[in-house]
Amino acid sequence: MFSFEIHITLISSDDRSIIVKMNVLQAGDNMDYMTVTEAAEKWGISSRAILYHIAAGRIEGTEQKGRVWLIPISAQRPEDLRKNNRRQMKKNEDKINGTY
Repeated sequence: MFSFEIHITLISSDDRSIIVKMNVLQAGDNMDYMTVTEAAEKWGISSRAILYHIAAGRIEGTEQKGRVWLIPISAQRPEDLRKNNRRQMKKNEDKINGTY
């Protein structure tokens, strides 16, 4: 016998259609996860960037269930390590240390 928990969220509706988001979880699964899309909205970056960070191992605790990546709700947004961001961080350090 299988036990499942189903979460249905109404996304939008009009006279002809209803769009819902449905999450089906097996009983005993940790339910403190968000999807890649939810993480992208929460952190203000693209879904593709989230997948890049997952592949690079920058988000702790991710799990893949089939084709869906699950990210812990408590996960922190990965740091932006692009070149321009490093320059800005160096500039800020120099200002703090008085060497700017």
